[in-house]
Amino acid sequence: MQVDRFVVHHAATESLSAVLSMMGTRSREVSSNYVIKDQQIVGVVPEEFRAWSLASPEWDARAITVEVCNERTGDASGWPISEASYTSLASLVADCAQRFGFPIDRVAVLGHREVFQRHGGSYATVCPGGIDLDRVVELAKMHAAGGSNESEGGGGNAEQDKEMWIAEVPELGRQYIVTANFVRWTGSPEAVSGIVKLTGRPIVRLGFAEFFAMWQEINAGNADDSALSGERELLELAAQIRGIR
Repeated sequence: MQVDRFVVHHAATESLSAVLSMMGTRSREVSSNYVIKDQQIVGVVPEEFRAWSLASPEWDARAITVEVCNERTGDASGWPISEASYTSLASLVADCAQRFGFPIDRVAVLGHREVFQRHGGSYATVCPGGIDLDRVVELAKMHAAGGSNESEGGGGNAEQDKEMWIAEVPELGRQYIVTANFVRWTGSPEAVSGIVKLTGRPIVRLGFAEFFAMWQEINAGNADDSALSGERELLELAAQIRGIR
């Protein structure tokens, strides 16, 4: 089916690593083509495959889907996203519209709830929270026209995810998503292939000692506790490999 829609979700969390972990470990049957947080645009499910984000084979097949991490959470906050996330989202909309040939307007660019409200697809929801899609469309039009869509208070573009890469650790039999802010195991081949395709960076094989030192350095003091959710398991694996208890 030809892609002719772009559907936006809010992640209902501030944590990029929590979203990637949920999709990568398949703890829930939820995925999207992309995840955005501030300057980071992360490819998860390659565009040629159908993500599972709308509980509708038809709508998942015809749409590029994205989860955007919130700047704040809770009903009292209004579930907003950051200025940098608006910039990244608009850049991604413009890029996809150019490649797939759909117009940059509020017919093609939808929030999750509008799929149900307008078309009876998916299910009733308040998603995408406080994301202003009219603003996203206007910013995307500016980007497509070659103008600046930098938002006051933060910027970003479709190149920011270039800093993300995949580390493979043969001794663990695992692959990890590596960024400047966190190192996270991913059990999803789709996520790995999506990140490799989007960034153009090959998978890097690391010995355990080199990987473990990197893991400790990057995750040390990480404000995002979800980035450390695998800490106990990895420390146990380190003890086994090093022969210490």
